[in-house]
Amino acid sequence: MKKRQREPVVTGAEIRRRLGIVDRTMSRWFAAGLPVVSRDHSGRNPRVKLWDLAKWLHDKDAGIDDPDLTHGGGTSANLEKYRKEKARQAKRENDAAEGRLVEVDDVYRIQGEVFGAMGRELEAVERVHGPAVGQAIREALARAQDSGKKGGLIS
Repeated sequence: MKKRQREPVVTGAEIRRRLGIVDRTMSRWFAAGLPVVSRDHSGRNPRVKLWDLAKWLHDKDAGIDDPDLTHGGGTSANLEKYRKEKARQAKRENDAAEGRLVEVDDVYRIQGEVFGAMGRELEAVERVHGPAVGQAIREALARAQDSGKKGGLIS
């Protein structure tokens, strides 16, 4: 007869330490539905199954589905990746709120104006430096325009 393995259970304090989060975040997670297995005799200090924590975070679209979280690895590459992505997202939201983002159509329009102006100046470049230099610049502009159309200049 096989001995049944018990799932590892951790306290809120262990979760905060392993994931590097603060009490307030932990409280929000519990309020948002992180499943609690048990509490201590005072009714505080919730305990959570590690598998439930990993699944809950993954289901909440946190991007954390890492065996290190469920097997006591301490740090997690996916957790770090998640934190960086959340920071990038916050920066984008802040930039949008402060009007620092430019619409893609405006970027393409401005890019076209710049390429047009550069093309018009090629005659002067060719008079001073010769037709070979002008042709090299035309080819570079064409490659840059093609790259921009394919998304190479706009990310």
